[in-house]
Amino acid sequence: MTRTLVFGQIFLRGISEPDLARAARAVLGREGYAPFEAARLPTGYPALAREVARVAVSDPDDADTRAVLFEDWDRTFARALALSRECPGTDVVAVVRPPLEPSRLKAYRDGGVVLKVGEDPDEEVLYRPAISSDEDVGRFLAAWRPGGERGAGVLAALADIRRDCSYREALAGAWPRPLREWVFLSRRSRLYVES
Repeated sequence: MTRTLVFGQIFLRGISEPDLARAARAVLGREGYAPFEAARLPTGYPALAREVARVAVSDPDDADTRAVLFEDWDRTFARALALSRECPGTDVVAVVRPPLEPSRLKAYRDGGVVLKVGEDPDEEVLYRPAISSDEDVGRFLAAWRPGGERGAGVLAALADIRRDCSYREALAGAWPRPLREWVFLSRRSRLYVES
């Protein structure tokens, strides 16, 4: 049986872990989640769909970029857009690999799309941004990683902080930087209500 690789990854430059935690709590809070201690989840707990939101956060790379990985990859672009609103002035890059499709990439700043690479249904915004030109990508990269290799793509600029791997593979050690998992539980969850 062939396994299909899917993932959702977000990268933010120059944000501290406390600021990222605050922003993640705000974004997931609007989705109806609250932080929850992973140790309080019963072993083998049969979580319902969207009852638990798992987020893995990396240490920063040498360019002060942090990775944020989502177990539920299909919310990545919407969450990246929301994080860009929570972190004004910060470029937020999101990479998504849907099942059986090539990776897609977008960058956001201040709640708007500033870069789009690859076809995407653009469900997180109310319009269809155009796919960015090579010149647009070059300008974005020059600002994202000054002094970086010319002609390299966005994924190449993130090579030190990311891998093509699933959420579970990343937590199992495939990720190039140490990861910490943050767990959020739906406020409608019986487990949350009874805790």
